[in-house]
Amino acid sequence: MREIQSILAQVGARLRDERKRIDRSQAELGAVGGVNRDSQAAYETGKRSPPSEYLLAVGEVGIDIVYVLTGEKRREGLSPFASEFAGLAPYLNDDDQAALLQLARSLAGVSRGSRRLHTPNTEFRGERD
Repeated sequence: MREIQSILAQVGARLRDERKRIDRSQAELGAVGGVNRDSQAAYETGKRSPPSEYLLAVGEVGIDIVYVLTGEKRREGLSPFASEFAGLAPYLNDDDQAALLQLARSLAGVSRGSRRLHTPNTEFRGERD
């Protein structure tokens, strides 16, 4: 039981760090996640575990949920999408990684070793030219 409390405290501390990094108050981030300020405070102190719906919502405004949950920082220079995508790779076996990479190449219109066939969808990734 003590180990779970320790993990929740670490998750809470990282969530607080991320909230401060994107310059949001507890009330503001709580509202994004669909909870009140008291629930946000409980997540940050490790008294409660944030539900997945909350984490997905706050991830949309820039909270690095992979870092919050694992302590592993987002890769520098990658969009939030690319970073999350890359962060999932270790959870897939080699065959699934190869299949997913092949699918991504196909969807992007590129083949192995070739140049990009069309312009990247920067609107989808939230980036600007």
